Amino acid sequence: MKNYTWIKRLAIGALAALLLVSTVSCADDGNNAETQAGTKAEDESGAQSAYDSVAKQKYNREFAIVTRKGIEDDFKVDSITGDVLDDAVYERNIVVSEDFGVTFTYEIKDNYDEVNQLLITQASTNLDEYDLYIGQKQSYKSCVQNRYLYDLAEIDSLNLEQVYWDQAFNKAMNVEDKAFVATGDISPFSMRITSCLTFNKKMLSDRQIAYPYALVDSGDWTMDEMLAMTTDVTNKDLGEDSAIYGFTCWTMDVPFSLFYGTGGMFVSMDEDQIPTISYKNEDVINRYEKIYKLIVEQKAYHATDVANYNKVYEIFMDGRAMFCDLSLSKIASTFGEMEDYGIVPVPKYDKHQSEYLSFVNGAVSLTMVSKAEKDPEFVGAIMEAMAAYNYDKVTPNMYESVVKLKAARDPDSPRMVDYILRYRIFDFAYMADLDISNLVQQQLTASNPAISSKLSANARRQAENNLSRIVRDLQTPSAE
Repeated sequence: MKNYTWIKRLAIGALAALLLVSTVSCADDGNNAETQAGTKAEDESGAQSAYDSVAKQKYNREFAIVTRKGIEDDFKVDSITGDVLDDAVYERNIVVSEDFGVTFTYEIKDNYDEVNQLLITQASTNLDEYDLYIGQKQSYKSCVQNRYLYDLAEIDSLNLEQVYWDQAFNKAMNVEDKAFVATGDISPFSMRITSCLTFNKKMLSDRQIAYPYALVDSGDWTMDEMLAMTTDVTNKDLGEDSAIYGFTCWTMDVPFSLFYGTGGMFVSMDEDQIPTISYKNEDVINRYEKIYKLIVEQKAYHATDVANYNKVYEIFMDGRAMFCDLSLSKIASTFGEMEDYGIVPVPKYDKHQSEYLSFVNGAVSLTMVSKAEKDPEFVGAIMEAMAAYNYDKVTPNMYESVVKLKAARDPDSPRMVDYILRYRIFDFAYMADLDISNLVQQQLTASNPAISSKLSANARRQAENNLSRIVRDLQTPSAE
């Protein structure tokens, strides 16, 4: 919890944290607070690092973070462990603590529901005992739509236009430039939750099929190519424990990773940054037909029961699946010392799709500040510092140690990871949990070959009405 001895201090002047060639300025708070501009340290190219460009100010107070088990080491690392990523986070905490005069404290909850509920309780009772909350998709409905959060865009010490904040997320989720949540380098987990595919090298080689790396590089890695590779691979006649599959996946990831990866989208922002229902029925139907063929017609192992979640990966690790749909985080944590596999992005819909698009799972870390926060400029300054430092020192280690070296077993996979992370995709419909975003999942779970009946005019009007209600809620000033 916060140390309220320091909260009684006079208001501290706003910080303007500018990156690279921007000027850095600080306002004196009138209490002789120790304030300094970001140093002019430069890298070999002559450009300032992100962190060195952030204005520094001594606060001499606690900074309280609320997060959940499973991702707490994005923020809380108590000592050097020998793991390069953990050690980089540990160093980040020491540097930011010294430069800003803060002591980090942590409240680790069992799950996101507890994080959300703690924030709601604090905000609704006007308590300000914590500074930063780490939520996820469900936080959008419970905390954002119910207006329990501070608008991060109103915090002068926080610059969400900087490279270390996810601009694809901002573009997809910020309504009329209001930013109630943000994600980016501040949480390494938010990068690792990006979708991808792994493939079994031996199964491809045994069938004299070239690894898909060259197709990816040429821009020709498409659903049709993957369909051709997995045709007639599944063989369930060998028994449950020996069955072979062309593809293995589960219901909470694959409908979204394939639909969004092939360029599908239900909601887009208009010129006024207002989310609008934008899908075309034909586009949804065409994508669904390919997804249905890959999963249902070609008899993929598709876990529709959460209890069978781990079997998706066990089958692949046993060498009994040609492809597996998953997130980058699962590769390092699940596959361990498995050697004979490669990593590729989710395929394009066709060759006309310009880029590989990577769906970001709803578990993505979302930074949140309670509307009851009494010193948002302080919180913004520390958030900015943590994100900028991570961009310089932590994220590169994440790429190398967690993704590229630990998880990839050949020289091509690191290049594939770059494709995967280059264009991460977010859909307002998915993040705000509009029913329309679950159509592909629902139809696949029911093994229904058609989706057109779910795309009626009435269904679209209902989606538009639900979206309009959310937008009105976000536009309505928060009750004090």
